[in-house]
Amino acid sequence: MENRPFKPMHIFQTILDLHKEKIVIDDKLDMLNLYYTIETFLQNCRTNNMHFSNYLYEKVVLSYNQLSDELKKSMNVIYYPAIAYYDLKKQDYENAMNNLNNSIVYIEKLE
Repeated sequence: MENRPFKPMHIFQTILDLHKEKIVIDDKLDMLNLYYTIETFLQNCRTNNMHFSNYLYEKVVLSYNQLSDELKKSMNVIYYPAIAYYDLKKQDYENAMNNLNNSIVYIEKLE
């Protein structure tokens, strides 16, 4: 068996697999939209393009809030770490820690 390097898409694919029996195509598209928006958002945070990151932050929050509560429970493991990293880049350490702690709680629930 070939060892492939870990990629963030592996987490997202696992989340999709959790819902594959009961998810409708529109929900799947909403989840994909959120995932790729988060990936673009994080890439801009990593390169210190904070002007565009601020714009994408609004898109991430909007996309997340449009998900059903059931899908939010799963997407929390991707959403909260991304928001924590954004807060860290903005040097808002208190919110970064709160969002990081939230992500840990949601990861433990999803396990």
